[in-house]
Amino acid sequence: MFKRPIIYLDLYTSAEDYASLLDLIEGYTSRCEPITRILKDWTLPKGFYDTLIVDYVHLLDLKQPLSTLYKVYAQVIVINVPDDPSVLENLYESGIQLWVKDSASKYDMKILFDQSLNTKLLQDENKALYRIIDNAQNSIVITDKKGNIEFANPYFEKTTGYTTEEFISKSPNVIKSGFHEDPFYKDLWETISTGKVWEGIFVNKDKYDNRFYEESTITPLRNAHGEIMNFVKIGKNITRERLLLDELSKEVKLAKTAIQGLFPDAYTDDFVDFDYNLMHYNELGGDFIFFDKNNLGKYHFVLIDVMGHGLSSSMIAITMSQIFKDYIKFKTLEESVDAVNDHLCTLNEEDPERSKYMTGIFMEVDPSQDSLKLINAGHMDAILLKKNGASDPKPSNNLIMGVMPQKHTAYTLKLSTYTRFLCFTDGLYESSNIEYEDALAQIQTAFEERATDRFFSVLYQNFNIDKTLKDDVTVCQMVFKDFPASLSKS
Repeated sequence: MFKRPIIYLDLYTSAEDYASLLDLIEGYTSRCEPITRILKDWTLPKGFYDTLIVDYVHLLDLKQPLSTLYKVYAQVIVINVPDDPSVLENLYESGIQLWVKDSASKYDMKILFDQSLNTKLLQDENKALYRIIDNAQNSIVITDKKGNIEFANPYFEKTTGYTTEEFISKSPNVIKSGFHEDPFYKDLWETISTGKVWEGIFVNKDKYDNRFYEESTITPLRNAHGEIMNFVKIGKNITRERLLLDELSKEVKLAKTAIQGLFPDAYTDDFVDFDYNLMHYNELGGDFIFFDKNNLGKYHFVLIDVMGHGLSSSMIAITMSQIFKDYIKFKTLEESVDAVNDHLCTLNEEDPERSKYMTGIFMEVDPSQDSLKLINAGHMDAILLKKNGASDPKPSNNLIMGVMPQKHTAYTLKLSTYTRFLCFTDGLYESSNIEYEDALAQIQTAFEERATDRFFSVLYQNFNIDKTLKDDVTVCQMVFKDFPASLSKS
């Protein structure tokens, strides 16, 4: 369990016994590291030693009471003791209980040394364990099988404000805060009473009625017959971490609110209807949407999916969307997407350990030119629905973004050929553990058959999407109206 302990030994015997005693001590080097001194007189050690092995005849030369030996030795072993009741009585009354008579065999000495060494090693291990428990930065509490406290370490005292005397033989109920309801404790006791380990977080209160959070593990301890005799609870005060987490949660919620303000609203006019549905895996995700109509009557749409979650992914998605928004005002769709990719590659070169990559759908719709241009950069298929009701998927024809500079290729299509457009992120099917090809077939079927007003709800039902997500889920659709007639009205 522990590294080989050092045992400090003094030998004060006749010369003829040295060899046999040193051979005996040498036999224990696999279990300990004996440091042995051979005494020539009663020059006692300045420090505290573990064991003295002394011939009885030398005890007669000691000018001090025998009991003083225990001031410098943890144990004293006397060899060659005369078989005299008065001698034995004197040794016993002096506190010496380990001796070997002069008529004993070498095995008697070996047995005695085994017993004394085992005792010493066990004592050292116990002391080490107590030091670990006393200095542990976790609360360690041992109760009987009824839950009454039998032991608690200093960390528990520091956390609760109670001294050992105040809570020994008491139930841990003394620190109940009233936060947890009866079913919480019922589940706990049902778990540990059946011999299972319970893990969870307590909201308790200290002696001064201050609440604290403790992340705990309770383990049943069994005796040799398999019966539960004790329970050991090891806990960590996580109040500071919990308060920081609560504060961070507030900041994240504020950031989420701010980011949501950057998402577009659903849009409708004479030419298009645009709508989307987005569910984040956590408070902040890596999916972002951009939609805009410029003063030339062109519609621009972007769906970005940054690999990863959290604030950094959200910031990357927003930044790349803003870059696209700035470039598309005076550049082509292809040039604007090239610029987005170049910026992301530059960021990754500057901080390769935190590299971010993303996929995206970028689209430009120009009713006046009967034009629809679409770039799929490493993303799932974008699906267009033709006027005859057939779906027309557009798979990725470019690399994912952020890996290397590239010139992006666009699908250039006649807008009047299509009635609807759909794109989505991989969270839609990954959250349901559905293979991509199977998911794509289901999406295409739903897209071809379902009315637009109930499309999102029906699609999510098909994929069993609920609040338990494994990734961000985003689905976007755009309906193209009979724009030539509408255009003639304008």
